[in-house]
Amino acid sequence: MASKSKLALLKARPLCIICAKPEEVGGIAFKLGIADEHISSTDIREIRDGHDFYLGTFKIVDEKGEKERYLEYYLTSPTRQGIQTFAIQACSLFHVIRPQFVIHAGVCAGYGKEGIRLKHVIFGDTAINYEEGKWVVENDHKLFKPSFRTAEVTVGGISAFAQRNEPNYKYGGYISGSAVRQDANELFELFRGRVNRDICALDMEASAFLMLCQYIQHYNIRCLGVIKGVSDLGDSKKAQDPATYTAALNATAEAVKEWAIFSLRNVEWRIDEDEEAISFAQGYYDNFVRLTLDAISSGQDVAVASGTDEMIPSDKVKGIKVIMPRNDDPREYGEPGHIAEIVRNHGLIGVKVGQGNLSRTLYYKYGYLIDFPRNLNKFVESDDRIHCTQSFQRALRRKSYFLQTQNREIPFATATSWEDFQKFAPLNLGPATTEAEAEAAS
Repeated sequence: MASKSKLALLKARPLCIICAKPEEVGGIAFKLGIADEHISSTDIREIRDGHDFYLGTFKIVDEKGEKERYLEYYLTSPTRQGIQTFAIQACSLFHVIRPQFVIHAGVCAGYGKEGIRLKHVIFGDTAINYEEGKWVVENDHKLFKPSFRTAEVTVGGISAFAQRNEPNYKYGGYISGSAVRQDANELFELFRGRVNRDICALDMEASAFLMLCQYIQHYNIRCLGVIKGVSDLGDSKKAQDPATYTAALNATAEAVKEWAIFSLRNVEWRIDEDEEAISFAQGYYDNFVRLTLDAISSGQDVAVASGTDEMIPSDKVKGIKVIMPRNDDPREYGEPGHIAEIVRNHGLIGVKVGQGNLSRTLYYKYGYLIDFPRNLNKFVESDDRIHCTQSFQRALRRKSYFLQTQNREIPFATATSWEDFQKFAPLNLGPATTEAEAEAAS
């Protein structure tokens, strides 16, 4: 299978986390455990510039703790730091990819006199560009007269979230400029006294990001704010401690994850499904799952595929579990040996359902038929193989045998995550060789 468009892969991910520079992206990606899953834009014609995109997923549970979903995201940055570069390249990325949610993440300087400490994280939705204005000559002296411009995007709940998670999280405004400063306290005192008393962070890009979010609101792109760890206090010690910089990035990564999971827990987002994966799910359901369960429903017993005449009565079969690969990566099922090892390690027994051309081979444990859908191998070489697997899974869950029915307390068929399969059949438990053992274990 030819790799699907990398652009389509990015468009299928609702959340964009954008940093100020590639070094920040690398550090946050490492902390989030996604440093090995990335693609480059060098061969994406619509983007061109050499951005790296790190791909990840957040598990989100709704406020009631009942509904579990997975939010796919990508982490990226402009090719270099700077307010102009950020504004131009971020605008281009948002225009082409059209994410549904955006967060600006990274590091900043903090206002120490306000109780801000190194490695604290500043959550903000307001920023001021302090370097816009004009130069004039007065009494033979050149003077800069600033024209302060405030960018503000309402981000519901961000202040309460930061305050609830004190002392390490703070809510406050940003001031942004084009140069690195070692006299940040003078700027803080100036702006807090004359413009906004909530100012407590200094960076280069927050104002550009929030202005951009104001501009792209008609694209239905929702801003989730600016989240940056404090790596220095804007003084002469700036950039002298790499360990503090790394710790600030780590704190940012944790804060972004927590805020995304919290702020989107009750929010619906659009899912761009992979049409080929949906087609594969239809074929798998029609030619495998439905045939198997139709046979069980009609009273056909299950033959144990061990060269004996042992049978499992159909009324003892509770249903079928279709096991998704670890991390939704079809490479986990890439070779027959992979499946054989899983079967051996988890104590499954081979069985057959149906006769002749309608015979289907599966596995069995604790009253359930079990299958590992190796047709997902179709997507092994695809850049968006994980998204394809997830589309396949969601499509299956919309089929009749996977839906809740009035006659059963649980669905007759389930698309089961790898984690849930591990709980169902832990490692190194011997095979349930008899139905009595299976019933006892169940």
